[in-house]
Amino acid sequence: MERKKLDYKWVVAAVSFLAVLTALGFCSSSKSLYLDAITNALGISRSAFSINDSCRFITTSIVNLFFGTLFARFGAKKLMCAGFVSLIISMFLYSIGENVFVFYAGGVFLGLGMAWTTTTMVGVVIGNWFKENRGTVMGAVLASNGLGAALAIQIVSPMI
Repeated sequence: MERKKLDYKWVVAAVSFLAVLTALGFCSSSKSLYLDAITNALGISRSAFSINDSCRFITTSIVNLFFGTLFARFGAKKLMCAGFVSLIISMFLYSIGENVFVFYAGGVFLGLGMAWTTTTMVGVVIGNWFKENRGTVMGAVLASNGLGAALAIQIVSPMI
């Protein structure tokens, strides 16, 4: 088993890097680009729209309370797959949303996706695969959030 961990630990780090880059960078960090467009199109205030973020954070908090149980029962692969499916649903809801309640539902799915693909999950996975330099690897993986946001802004801003 130790040989397997040595062979694949950098693959695990790279996949974790890409997961955070995609989930936090593309699905969360660049969302502020759309605030004016969404609130103007829906004719709502920013404070009404910000409940979307509350839905996300509350969902993430509740799911993280049960993270250990869920991880033990389903494992990292299933939870990460469910997380990315949740992120896809969230982005789909955001893309078709014509009223604020669709955005609130999108926030719930975004919260699920974030709980199962980002900080908590990556912390467990990196902790299982890296004994030395765990903090350095974790820092590099979480830095992909900023890189993902920068890439998303470069891709999305020309379309706005």
